[in-house]
Amino acid sequence: MQNPFASYSPPRFTRRNGVVIFMVKIAIAFVDDHPVMVAGLCQLFSAAEEMAVIATGKNAEDIVDIALNMRPDVMIVDLSMPGPVLEAIAKVTSMRP
Repeated sequence: MQNPFASYSPPRFTRRNGVVIFMVKIAIAFVDDHPVMVAGLCQLFSAAEEMAVIATGKNAEDIVDIALNMRPDVMIVDLSMPGPVLEAIAKVTSMRP
């Protein structure tokens, strides 16, 4: 799976009124087999200044790949996708609690 977000690097700090403010963005990943849903969630969460969508996927295999390679802070997964979704989640949580 090619990662379109591989070059993403959140800003480490910003200046407001001469004051340095350190910024930490919450890295989010979505895995859903409905592209319209993924696009809507990406648009919604990307609008928030403190969040960054770092990866998207469309099947159970992507759950493991994204979790282990991209290491998001939060993953939102469609549990009703076809395939071994719950097994993929169990694998990720056993490897990266």
